[in-house]
Amino acid sequence: NVKITLLGTHRELSIIKLQNNANTNLFSATSSDVHFEKLGIDGNKANNATVLAGITGSVSDCRFYECDVFDCNTGIDIDSGSNPGCVVTRCWIYGNKQYGVQVGTDSLLAHCMIGDNGSSADSNACNVYAPGWDSRIEGCHIYGTTALSKVGIYAHYANDVTVIGCVIEEHQREGIYFN
Repeated sequence: NVKITLLGTHRELSIIKLQNNANTNLFSATSSDVHFEKLGIDGNKANNATVLAGITGSVSDCRFYECDVFDCNTGIDIDSGSNPGCVVTRCWIYGNKQYGVQVGTDSLLAHCMIGDNGSSADSNACNVYAPGWDSRIEGCHIYGTTALSKVGIYAHYANDVTVIGCVIEEHQREGIYFN
């Protein structure tokens, strides 16, 4: 496995933007020990017919700290599978079409602003998609102010998902949907 580390100076100053007409993921990795810090991740959906994900992959031991992730289909799409342990802390994840963030097994999503994601026609589009086990979502502000922002947290086939100290507001359907 390869260690991947990208460090910026500030999420509003160190912005990585998908080029026009690229129609792909901005970052894709299959690794462990992935670390993004103080970066802006811009999917540039206005100039791409298809923007899949800002950051995607089957990774373990990943860390996202003070990042903005916006204008993608899915902002952060981490399938940790049998190699768990992703932490997303103090990030702003907004304006993504399908999911704001997908976290897998044994993940922590903490003190993030997550909003106006999930505006696609998919009935399960949401701000946070939590299909794993033993995940924790704490201290987040999860909001949906657009007319199509459907679900705050969608816990799909999940076990032991803990939501604590979050503000979840203004969604077209459920604030939290367990299925």
